[in-house]
Amino acid sequence: MGAEQYKEWVDQYSEKYGIWPPIVWSMIQQESGGDPTAVSPAGAQGLMQLMPETSKELGVEDPMDPQQNIEGGVRYFSGLMDQMGDDVNLALGAYNSGARTVNERYGGADPRTWRSHPNFGVDWEDQGAFAQEETVKYVEGIHGLVPDYRT
Repeated sequence: MGAEQYKEWVDQYSEKYGIWPPIVWSMIQQESGGDPTAVSPAGAQGLMQLMPETSKELGVEDPMDPQQNIEGGVRYFSGLMDQMGDDVNLALGAYNSGARTVNERYGGADPRTWRSHPNFGVDWEDQGAFAQEETVKYVEGIHGLVPDYRT
């Protein structure tokens, strides 16, 4: 199983949930480097790096199963797009650091502008300054992988 099989699932679930497939491919690259067995230090799992709680909420029984992980990740991202008013950058920021961070801590600001925000670098109880920089780099990285998508 590899990229060809993943392409079928990315296309299938992107169409089902209304997400542009190159964004999903870029997310997979940024999240796991395409490794379906990837586990982050925070515990995120699989191709799209779903946190165990998120997997459970989405009904993903085996987050290491590429098909389940892609379906769950695309569905989750689609929900974030809805929450963030179809703003890709905000949804990407929320996918990486949580909707609360985007909405409450940064007032809905594009993550690419966070470095100049007064809250940037604050060590929150649940998320330190490193995680905020990681989110900025994550969104910038997606732009680097898919430079022609509309922002």
